[in-house]
Amino acid sequence: YLPSFAFCLLAGLVLERLAQVEKLKIVAYAGLAILVLGYSARTVVRNRDWKDPVTLWKKTAETFPECARAHENLGRVYNLEEKYDLAIDSFHRALEINPRLAFPHLGLGNAYLAKGITGRAREEFLAAVRLYREYLDQEPDLATARMHLGAAYARLGMLDEAEKEFIEVLELDPANADMYFFLGEIAWKRGEKERAISFYRQAREYNPEDVAAREALGILLGEKGMTGQAITEFRAIIALRPSYAGAYYNLGLAFFRSGKCPEGVSQWEKGAEVDSDRARAEEFLGRTEEAERECREGTDG
Repeated sequence: YLPSFAFCLLAGLVLERLAQVEKLKIVAYAGLAILVLGYSARTVVRNRDWKDPVTLWKKTAETFPECARAHENLGRVYNLEEKYDLAIDSFHRALEINPRLAFPHLGLGNAYLAKGITGRAREEFLAAVRLYREYLDQEPDLATARMHLGAAYARLGMLDEAEKEFIEVLELDPANADMYFFLGEIAWKRGEKERAISFYRQAREYNPEDVAAREALGILLGEKGMTGQAITEFRAIIALRPSYAGAYYNLGLAFFRSGKCPEGVSQWEKGAEVDSDRARAEEFLGRTEEAERECREGTDG
């Protein structure tokens, strides 16, 4: 926006000078009206591109087809939306433009892993590790590079290396909620559930809207019999994401565990209503009677 300052200043000066001449006042006002209407229309059109992240980055990639970052960011969004084939295409395009980018390899690894293509996923994660190491050899304090390097290590099952990178990120950025979440994931994989709970709580503290941290925390609390606290976490997730079916299913399970059988059934039914995975929804609906019966027997006992 800063480069437009000179144009705006010049336009204002020209229109002001024209308005000072009696015969040219109408020209000045007409010019002002054209500028305002023209830029207003352009703003309306541009706002459509900001409708959602996919629309924004897709439009940016179309407008600047040789911009590797635009294709990279489009791939990120496609991965988040579980559109893995589109993500793979976008990441490959980014690497065609700039083979030195590291994140597209990490994104490709995640996409291939989600599709069950584990061999290709491993190759991409290893490529990401190599490039991020090169970045960090030159600039050791790049927190984002360390975070992504740790993520690649974690995907490769190299938990000690991943943990080391995440801890170093926290030394650079102590309030980084993502790092506490990732450390919680590592602790959980190692079976260190108390430690995992502590990390997830810190992740939630620094980012109360971290749905993944709240979900993991709720599941572990439920397993430990702390169902009241688990219910609080799942309710918070539903408040943040009312269409997230998993939160309803987990909340229902917490109610069953606490002996609140009708509430458990109700939450599973709500989950089935919003669940886009119809097979999963039908599975939970088919289990409601059995779950309620077990819940009542446990309460009676």
